Amino acid sequence: MPQCVPGLWVKVTNMANFKDYEKSPLMPDILPIIPKDGKLSPRSKLTPERIGKISGLWTDDGWIGFPNWTRHRNRKPSILEAFDIQFGKSGHEPIVGLQAEEYPAIDVDCEDPEVIRIVKRVVGSFYTNGTLIRQRSNSNRTLLMFKLRQKAPPFAKSKMRFTVPSDPNKICEIEVPARGQQYLIEGLHPSGVPYEWACGLTPLTAYNLIAETDGEMMSSLLQTIRKELQDYGCNFDLSALRGAAGSGDTTPERAAIGAEHFDLAPSLDDLKALLESFPCTHPDLADRDEWIKFLVAVKAAAAGDEQFFDEVVLPWCLQYADNTEEYVRERWESFHDASLGWNYLFAFTQADNHEGIAKLFADDADWAALDADDVSPQAAIPEQKRNAPIPKLMPVDFDLHKLPRRQFVLGNRFMSGVVTLGVGPPGAAKSTLAILAALSIATGERLSGEVVHCAGPVWIHNNEDSLDELYRRIGGMLKYHNIDFTRVRENIFVTSGLVERLVVAVKEKDIVKMQQAVSEMIASIRREGINHIVVDPFVSTHRGVSENSNEEMEQVIDCFRVIAHETGCSIDLIHHASKQTETPGNMNAARGASSLIGAVRMVYTLTPMSKKMAEEMNKGLTDDMKVSDDQVARLVRLDHAKGNYSPRDTRVSWFELESYNIGNATEPNDVFSDGDTIAVPKPWTPPNAAAPSQRGQDQEAERRDLLQRVRDFVVATMPSDQCLLREILPEVKRQFEMQDTRARELLKQAIPEGATAVGQANNSTYSLILKREGQRAPHPIIIVRELIRPQAQAA
Repeated sequence: MPQCVPGLWVKVTNMANFKDYEKSPLMPDILPIIPKDGKLSPRSKLTPERIGKISGLWTDDGWIGFPNWTRHRNRKPSILEAFDIQFGKSGHEPIVGLQAEEYPAIDVDCEDPEVIRIVKRVVGSFYTNGTLIRQRSNSNRTLLMFKLRQKAPPFAKSKMRFTVPSDPNKICEIEVPARGQQYLIEGLHPSGVPYEWACGLTPLTAYNLIAETDGEMMSSLLQTIRKELQDYGCNFDLSALRGAAGSGDTTPERAAIGAEHFDLAPSLDDLKALLESFPCTHPDLADRDEWIKFLVAVKAAAAGDEQFFDEVVLPWCLQYADNTEEYVRERWESFHDASLGWNYLFAFTQADNHEGIAKLFADDADWAALDADDVSPQAAIPEQKRNAPIPKLMPVDFDLHKLPRRQFVLGNRFMSGVVTLGVGPPGAAKSTLAILAALSIATGERLSGEVVHCAGPVWIHNNEDSLDELYRRIGGMLKYHNIDFTRVRENIFVTSGLVERLVVAVKEKDIVKMQQAVSEMIASIRREGINHIVVDPFVSTHRGVSENSNEEMEQVIDCFRVIAHETGCSIDLIHHASKQTETPGNMNAARGASSLIGAVRMVYTLTPMSKKMAEEMNKGLTDDMKVSDDQVARLVRLDHAKGNYSPRDTRVSWFELESYNIGNATEPNDVFSDGDTIAVPKPWTPPNAAAPSQRGQDQEAERRDLLQRVRDFVVATMPSDQCLLREILPEVKRQFEMQDTRARELLKQAIPEGATAVGQANNSTYSLILKREGQRAPHPIIIVRELIRPQAQAA
């Protein structure tokens, strides 16, 4: 455990604000906690007994439960600032909670000092450097914090219940908060006493000292703790205390269904979203007993709320054709107590093996011999240890219309969660064009000529150029395009390998090892909400790896695939072409092992114009239209060489590199001094441009992109599920910078009357329909929005 003076604890209740976490890897998982004496909003479904340890938001009339907090992640520091403002308005000091999925813990709910000592000693034997420990001055109860090992699957909570020799009538618990749960890390305990951290090592200041774990390690750890506690004299058979047969720590106690039940849903909105994502017709509920058990848990999680039953549960049950309203209502009213609730439902619906997870939580005498509270689901379910996947049929409720669209970021070159490789020889302006593409995304402007599907923060990392050189290029391009730097500054992150080198993989003793840089990049991307990265050049991001080894290059690319998959950002990897003369658009032009091309999902090539290309282009043209010899040296061709998600785009894009004086190191009005020059790429149209039919195809593709962007914008902007078209019209005019008539026409093209259109927002899919209150004008047009695929299902 932490090496420090015994008994040294540091209070952290006087933190400055939530914003302290904006540069911490913990940032995405931070939650605000409702204070124990916080005023609840009249609209809130919470009861005073439940607050003090649950997440919530402050509104003008009091606190409400945090909606969908188990799926919430903070993407930008502005969210943390909003939490600070909330607490300021409520008049309370901040209380900081943490999602437990990425940061599981061991929470020892016991006052016996020997139990605490045993737990710490066992943890110290498993994790030689110990981990961070939280306590409070008025209690021996202790929490030990961990972080999920990279690429390890999240696991569900587990719990051990026992009595200690000194008080055989009092039940103690050791719980592992995990997926779907949270715990407090800063602020006041409901008793009014602040939380403290051993040795002054807090999660904020000592993140790198948090021990990494996974489900299997946690299972072994808990089993060892159990054995040590039994040797101390702890009793795990609680049947005598409960007046029930069977093992006391494997079968949860029943409790009356209501507001006091121990396993309520975080909110009714969370429970509704869970039911929407898991239909009553799901194969795992085909067995009647399993369905009854599930329904009992739903009633317990909903605290028996009758309005929720009428509005949500009953329609959900009637999805199954053989269910009748009378039968469902009769079953619902027959449930009075339950040993299952929200955590059972969450584990059941989220796990790949629903049956196995369910049995870990079920009140089933046949499983009484299994120490379910001592193991994680991963350790208890044999299928989790398989070396091959289990074949699964497509879902019975599969609906093609509900699948989300691919999330392209820029044109069809960059896509969310996908690695793209850019290949080009020296002199092809690879770095310059990569910066231009990134700035297109950061500004939302079509600087590269491509449609910006997803504007937002970008990260430009160059392992070879200095920060000053990168600043010259970025600032110069922004200045060339008359873009106010202050407007887009928060969207542009820049790092240089001369200051902080990026190495994702190192070969040691014939083994290519993924580096800690990968997990640190993932944390940074999540913290800053970055949706596109430039990594330049690829060859500098690994050490000791043979560029010609297919296996080793596959392992290096896998590091970037992990980053893309875990964060959802697009990645532009800049790579050199081989020395051979290659045809533009040939993906095999990339230098090194062929597996590199197979490992990435998209490839584009950059090729400087050659004299031979110019001669071909100039055939049949008059002298005044021909490409001049001077111009040849400034032209670069971009081709799409590989696209795994759609037919290959055969369109060719040309860029002309224009010399531009950026005016640095000069006085603003000094016309006699020159600054540095940079090359600014600008889209260039060849004199023998595509035939009208090809131009028409390009324009039609752009029109489709525009109409889809309008649908997505409408879905995200509508204040409610039904609103007047005239309410949305001003927002469309402002967003797409057009006059009233054109905006109205665009809206009607995007959402034709009498037809259903589909749009996406926040990774959820909605249908859009235009309706009139009457048959024709002057009756106003109404836009109706309906959720058809919630975020929980979206891939």
